[in-house]
Amino acid sequence: MEGIARAMSPEPIVRGGHSTAALPCSRRRWLSFTLGVAAVPLLPAHLWAQPQAVEPWLIVEGETDGGKRLVGRILDRAPKADELRRMSRLVRVTAAYGGEDKGMPSETELEALRRLEDELCLALEEGHHSKLVMAEAGDGIRLWLIYVDDTVDIAAAMRKASSNNERVFIFSTIDDAGWTVHQGKRIRVERRRL
Repeated sequence: MEGIARAMSPEPIVRGGHSTAALPCSRRRWLSFTLGVAAVPLLPAHLWAQPQAVEPWLIVEGETDGGKRLVGRILDRAPKADELRRMSRLVRVTAAYGGEDKGMPSETELEALRRLEDELCLALEEGHHSKLVMAEAGDGIRLWLIYVDDTVDIAAAMRKASSNNERVFIFSTIDDAGWTVHQGKRIRVERRRL
């Protein structure tokens, strides 16, 4: 399923279609971890959007193929058995922002992107029917990877998220029952040696 959601129009534009192609990742590459800890408190724009349990996130820094700075966070654990069983679809959401010379969002843009992340997690019922596994920003693009269970109407959730936010975003889905995209990204990141 691919789509574009626009919060500016009364009826968000959503285009459907199913893709089984792998998510492109050649544009960005992780260089090293800047911090690897068991839990990093990441404050959402709204406290109600925070997941129930503290998850082990790794904060990463890297660069795009064009040399622009890239920062993000990756869920640093294997999927639980019930997550593998229930959450077999991967939703990829991207939102463009103006960015500074280094490709990172300004404070104003970052706050708007945090609000969009909160709306996405709320619409997809993160923690119950979905799991955010990665978020990154760099080169004018914010990317989220979210696994979703089969009960979620993704198009309706994207319309709900767009109706509560002014940002334009694009989403697509693939089937990934084994969470291979997430596991592959965790493996590809070179851990910093202490």
